[in-house]
Amino acid sequence: MSSEVTSYLDEMTKTLNDHKIMYQLLNKRIELSEKEIEGLSEYQKNEVRISVIRTKTELNVLGKVIKEKENYFKNYFEQYTKDLEDMNNNYDAIFKLANTKKSSNLALKNLLDNANWQLINSKDEFKVAMYNKIKKILNNV
Repeated sequence: MSSEVTSYLDEMTKTLNDHKIMYQLLNKRIELSEKEIEGLSEYQKNEVRISVIRTKTELNVLGKVIKEKENYFKNYFEQYTKDLEDMNNNYDAIFKLANTKKSSNLALKNLLDNANWQLINSKDEFKVAMYNKIKKILNNV
């Protein structure tokens, strides 16, 4: 395992950026293919046209994926922001309550005792995830 753990937000951002780069590259493929078609044999022209059609199909699919990921990312980030604010306002009280109740709640005890707190405290995203897990367990008691 690498020394730096990548968060879900980081992974989503990287994936979305990679998709956008690929979209640009596929558009460039079409542009270059259509630009150099003159002077080719009929067979080569046919292959270029097939490539252009396949590329346009890829672009169509990739464009939809990008829009879906952007919407998902927007919704995820909005929820994350709300959860972060809630955590910042209530973390101490929830954590104190969890430590009080862990003696009578095995799930809470296991979660708190087996957590990698150094990792959790290294990024707000990890801390929010743990906070939400603790709240969920406390709400089910």
